[in-house]
Amino acid sequence: MSDKRKSNSYLPSILAATGVGVLAVCCVLGYRHWQPFVVKTMLDPNPIRVALSLDRDWHGKLGLSTKNYEVCLTAAGAVNKDNVDEVLSSVDAVVIGAGGDIHPDLYESTQKHPTGLDKARDEFEIKLVRGAYQRNMPCIGVCHGNQLMNVAFGGKLRSLKETEPAAYERHGPGVKSLDAHSVEAVPGSWTAKLLNGTVARVSSFHGMAVSKPGSVFTATSHCVDDGVIESTEATDKSHRFFISTQFHPEFPPYTMQGFFNKLVEDAKDYRVEKDRLMLQQNQKKFPIE
Repeated sequence: MSDKRKSNSYLPSILAATGVGVLAVCCVLGYRHWQPFVVKTMLDPNPIRVALSLDRDWHGKLGLSTKNYEVCLTAAGAVNKDNVDEVLSSVDAVVIGAGGDIHPDLYESTQKHPTGLDKARDEFEIKLVRGAYQRNMPCIGVCHGNQLMNVAFGGKLRSLKETEPAAYERHGPGVKSLDAHSVEAVPGSWTAKLLNGTVARVSSFHGMAVSKPGSVFTATSHCVDDGVIESTEATDKSHRFFISTQFHPEFPPYTMQGFFNKLVEDAKDYRVEKDRLMLQQNQKKFPIE
């Protein structure tokens, strides 16, 4: 057998060994990366439960647009649970993730070519965020979630893609999306506190934008270059963390972990109050003679 044929016969074994080696390295790094969060979650006898409403488009089903939310929430010590019956009665916080455009039937839309529509999801999420607000339950909406939360309270949207090409080039999906533009936050707002300042660089992947915040919201940050609304927060400051961001605090993971830490912190407070009220109700129902 020639040296060339011998070397070719070794090629599958070399490739297999290389593949195993790469897999082993990934497993080790993955274990080291996740271990503190997994242990932290497993050791908590009463973990916080978060309602995570996610994209059902093809990229959502593949986990491309959803996994980062799970990573950030897990890092904050939460246990993610989605698609549950009677969600609001069984969770302590709500997250509305990325997705397609809000269905035009749900607000006064002039959009001509909406994409990624999922009316059933939108209608469910509108009820979810309205119920969370009424319960003083913490909630965060990101990208699609930002637009959905504002529409849920009568807000309006506009299409950057169809009417503002320069803004769409800056905000829409593209090679610069991970470092799309800067935002300027209102001093004293949750956004400013969690960005550790009033100006920060953010990632951006959207073709629609909030033109008028919902009735319970105040705009708390804008794009420095074009004024696009980048976050809204509950106007009533007595409400627990109730915020929406057009930018992506979860992508890349951990760069804006503070948003999720604050959500889980307020979720714990919500849980304590809920348990206290339930105890009071049970004591009235079952008094000790």
